[in-house]
Amino acid sequence: MKNYLLRTFLIMLLISLNGFTQNFHYVSKNGNNTNGSSWTNAWNDLDEIEWNSVQSGDIIYIDGGTDSMFYNSKITIGKSGNSNESRITIQRSEENGRNGKVYLKGIYCDYSFITVDGKDRAKFIIIGDDWGYIVRTTENANWFEYKNSTLRCTFVTDSGAWGIPMLNHSPHVLVKGCGFEGTNIEDQIRYDGEGTCIIEDSYFIGISNHGDIHEDICQTYTDSMDSLIVRRNIFVASYNDYFMLGDTQFDYVEFSYNIFTASPEHGGDAIKGNSTNTLIVCNNVFDKCRDILGMDNNSQLIRNNIYTGIGPWNGDIHVSSGTQYSLWDVSVTYFENGAGNIQLLTGEPLFLNKEYLFGFDDVPFTNDDGFNLMDGSPAINNGIDIGYDYDIIGNQIIGVPDIGAYEHTSTISVEDENIVNDFRLYQNYPNPFNPSTSIKYAISNGQFVALKVFDILGKEVAELVNEYKNAGSYEVEFNSYNISSGIYFYQIKVGMLNQTKKMILLK
Repeated sequence: MKNYLLRTFLIMLLISLNGFTQNFHYVSKNGNNTNGSSWTNAWNDLDEIEWNSVQSGDIIYIDGGTDSMFYNSKITIGKSGNSNESRITIQRSEENGRNGKVYLKGIYCDYSFITVDGKDRAKFIIIGDDWGYIVRTTENANWFEYKNSTLRCTFVTDSGAWGIPMLNHSPHVLVKGCGFEGTNIEDQIRYDGEGTCIIEDSYFIGISNHGDIHEDICQTYTDSMDSLIVRRNIFVASYNDYFMLGDTQFDYVEFSYNIFTASPEHGGDAIKGNSTNTLIVCNNVFDKCRDILGMDNNSQLIRNNIYTGIGPWNGDIHVSSGTQYSLWDVSVTYFENGAGNIQLLTGEPLFLNKEYLFGFDDVPFTNDDGFNLMDGSPAINNGIDIGYDYDIIGNQIIGVPDIGAYEHTSTISVEDENIVNDFRLYQNYPNPFNPSTSIKYAISNGQFVALKVFDILGKEVAELVNEYKNAGSYEVEFNSYNISSGIYFYQIKVGMLNQTKKMILLK
């Protein structure tokens, strides 16, 4: 008990020194609806929250019961946090007996530094059965976070009507770990802000046809934006385009480790917009799409993508010039020559089973997802390292990366595990560096070692080691006197194994 009290005191002291005190509030259908200070005194519904008692840095817990709990109202935020470090957080309880599913009607936010976190998208479900917006932020809702939730639209509109599950006027917004399951709507996400929109680790399923409405998974309505970052997502289109970016002028656009797939008769444009200063499109799978990249840009990096599937235009897909280390399967009529590009004249990329997108367990982002690579796929080890650490489901990328969104993993025997531990490559220091940096590595038994440096296009710029080495730790120096600033990669090969790391040269 003494240790517990001491830890509690130290935590409270640390919080106090950081400028705020964190309080906890509670919402439960089983509370007595007094002041929300405990589960006994919990507010009975989301529209009963007394926001004048909520301060910056506080957490509001929502009771899910032992199995599930339904709330009849929306969350209407009534107070701002002060900063990223002192957000107001509304989240599903993870306490035993109160960590069941939470069902609610929607979210409206007109305040900044707010986080809504369901902690598990399968257990925090927004049922949008009203026409219009289900999750909405205003221009005052800066740095809004929407995490680990499922947004399920069930309202039915007439032909020519519309509805948008998530409308963001927030200058900066993060959507992470969510599921969007919409029917009879216009756009899954509409973004009108001018800052940064980040969409990560989420899935978007089937917008169905209900008339002449132009339907998209995400659409922007603003003259300019700082950045759009889309990483590790699954997009399933039934009758729509994916990202309709309109006339927005971006500074930075990135799509990495995503799946774009559709039914054969309804495939649409994947990424369509005006222009961006920098465009990064790497390690995506474009299945049954039409125009893949329709944007002007000043600087681009388009690598490690798979283009596959016969769509509504007989598989004719179009990409920006300059794509490299990518794969076109036999069903796709368009192919671009470029470094590392692969055209399959027979066969296919050998996906696990793309007819079962989420695998037989019907759970996204797991090892049985349909677009995982099978043994022997031509996409395995034919990509180029561009600095990513993990694939779409969190598998670590070691050595030469695969083409596509899923890094191939095989069953590793005990003998193989011992081999993997036979060497180690360390991060260079300093990093960034100018003009030289040190690279350390270690091997547990005598092996032939090759250590080389490559530029971002995969061209070898230096050979640091190429000889047999006895067991031990080693350090070599890399001098950059004859190369320019930029991103470089150093790769070690020990026997049949290899590993690559990224370093940055700033002159």
